[in-house]
Amino acid sequence: MSAYLATWYEEGLQVPRGITLKTISQAAADRLLRTTRLAETALEIPRRLGDGATGGQLSQDKVRCRRIIHVAKKAAPGWKDFKGKEPGDLKREAAVVDWVKWYEEQARVLRREMNIVAALHYQKQAPAVECKHVLMWINNEYRWLAYALRD
Repeated sequence: MSAYLATWYEEGLQVPRGITLKTISQAAADRLLRTTRLAETALEIPRRLGDGATGGQLSQDKVRCRRIIHVAKKAAPGWKDFKGKEPGDLKREAAVVDWVKWYEEQARVLRREMNIVAALHYQKQAPAVECKHVLMWINNEYRWLAYALRD
């Protein structure tokens, strides 16, 4: 039993039908491309936080956008065998994104994916080496995003 996989295994979690390491990897590639495009779009919007925002708040928002772009691009090589699906127009979402709330949702999704990867190994006998690889890249993204959004 792998201690790394066991850390993320949640007893009683049922793997949703149709979920494989390949579908999780494709979803990760799609998510990272979407994250990059969202942050790039938000970065381009001047005074995105509104007229009442202070210079410090605007500066912090730009720094967060750049950090999120960096994380998404740094995490992308983990999914080099998968091409992310180009997201549609993100201007409206980028104009109102609250990075702290966005991260809370991302963290929830990433933790759930890590639980599912571990469950794939223990319930569906997915290869441990492949599960660890996928788990490592998702965990990297999770930790890097938390660090990127520090103040």
